[in-house]
Amino acid sequence: MLLIQRNDIISREIDDEILLMDNQTMKVHQLNRTASYIWSRCNGSTSTEDITEQLARDFEVENHVAEKHVKDVLAQLLELKVLTPV
Repeated sequence: MLLIQRNDIISREIDDEILLMDNQTMKVHQLNRTASYIWSRCNGSTSTEDITEQLARDFEVENHVAEKHVKDVLAQLLELKVLTPV
């Protein structure tokens, strides 16, 4: 699956975390290091499978652990409607 960040979301990186400002809901969302990593790869051309592989490699975790994190984070970001399918 390919997902892309909504183009009206303002994001700011602070240390290893990202803050998202949703202009539609006027809410701010703080992403932890793992969620920030995943968010930054939702560019419309990197698949969820690729994100999982990258996360497993870069965070040195088992693939099934990375897959669970990616699925959980993407589900939350989709629920917040800050990502859209391509």
